[in-house]
Parts: sequence; C-alpha cells; structure tokens
Amino acid sequence: MFFTIRALSVFNIEQRKLINEQLQRFSQSEKLTSMGILAAGIAHEINTPLTNISLNMEMLKDHLGADEKMVRKVAAIERNIERATRIAKELLHFSREKETALEPTDLNQVLMTVLHLLQHQQLYGIIRTVLQDVPKIMGIPWKLEEVFINLLMNSFDACRANDSIEITTLRQDGKVVAMIADSGHGIRPEHLAKVFDPFFTTKEIGKGTGLGLSVCYNIIKQHGGDIELTSSEHGGTTITISFPGVLDDN
Repeated sequence: MFFTIRALSVFNIEQRKLINEQLQRFSQSEKLTSMGILAAGIAHEINTPLTNISLNMEMLKDHLGADEKMVRKVAAIERNIERATRIAKELLHFSREKETALEPTDLNQVLMTVLHLLQHQQLYGIIRTVLQDVPKIMGIPWKLEEVFINLLMNSFDACRANDSIEITTLRQDGKVVAMIADSGHGIRPEHLAKVFDPFFTTKEIGKGTGLGLSVCYNIIKQHGGDIELTSSEHGGTTITISFPGVLDDN
C-alpha cells in the first residue's frame, strides 16, 4: 500500500507538471494569435505613410543640390525610414497566415543554405556542424531558413571570437532534432520564461524589436514541432527544435 500510494503521488505530480506545460503552450499560442492580428494591422498602417515618405524624400533629394549639411540630414532621415520599414516587415512576417503547404524537406540542406547565407558574418568561423544522416520532415523550407537565421544571429550577438557555436542534427525518439548550442553570455533565469513573448528583448534600443524568437516559435508550431531553450546567466545557451512526422527515404 505504501509503494502504491507513493507511486500515485509521483504520478499525480507528473500529471500536474504535464497539464501546466500544456496550459503554458496554449496560453502562448493564444497570445501569439492575438498579437499576430494586431501586428498585421499595425504593419499595414505603418507601410502606407512610409511609402509616401520615401517617395517624397527621393523628390526632395533632387532639389537639395550639393549642400553637405543637408545631404547628411537627409541620409539620417533615410536610415530611420529604413529602420521603420524593417520593423514593419518583421510585423508582417510575425502575422503571416499559414497559407503555404508543407512538403518533404531535408533539414540538413536547409541548414547548409542558411550557413551559406551567413558566411560573411564576422563570427562565422566559430560555427561547427555535426549533421547526422536524418530522414526528411514535412516543412516549408524558406520558413525554416528564417527560423535558423534568427537563431544563429542571436547566437552571434551573444558570442565573441573565442566562443563557439555548434549545430547538430539527429534522430531521437522518432523525431528529427536540430540543436544550436553556443558558449555566449547566456540568459538570466528571470528572462527565460519571456524569451518567446512578442516584443520582449534584452537588446539595446535599435538592435532588435523582440519579434525574432516569437516568429521562430510560431513557425515551429506551424510545423507541429517543439522548441525549447535552456541557458545560464554564467554562459551558454542551447536551443532544441524537434520535428514530428519523420518520412522514410523512399
């Protein structure tokens, strides 16, 4: 009876933990849906005046002549217009509908494409890959590329030249898993629960909008996958992404 009661107690604790995790995921999903609708509206409202400003700036430049002081001021305005445009594009990516069909996708090939795109980054040389022979998954290649570009750019921001980034793929428990582990500055414990929240960022103003990881979360959930982040404020962050629906290579 003692062992039965003890086993039931352990089972009850595990069930409560499982229910809490499911509730957190549901809450996150609902939050992202609401934020997506809001983000789409904001992005469209921002884009119209930005387009008008850009067109008028081009016309204004034709009348400025070679006044060096005015040219510098116009250049500063244009930089801010570009920044606002990038933010609007991130909002649209965040709110994009799931209109694209999943297709058999080679995850290793997605990662190789991403690495090719990032090869001119200053810290590209600290990347090490351990890509195992894994089955294809059902995915949207360009969206998965967006995920891994975001994640690797975050790792670059956290690392220095003497740090390392390791990208691993493997098959585990019937799923295809991708891991990105860096030895960078890590994340504080109080921030870990918020990293996937829209607009949450620990970066300086102008360095990021806080949408990157939210976009990644949304895309991975669209693929029926899971994304987990572990880190320590003493250094090192590991992101693990697992995909279901493994396809046999035939």
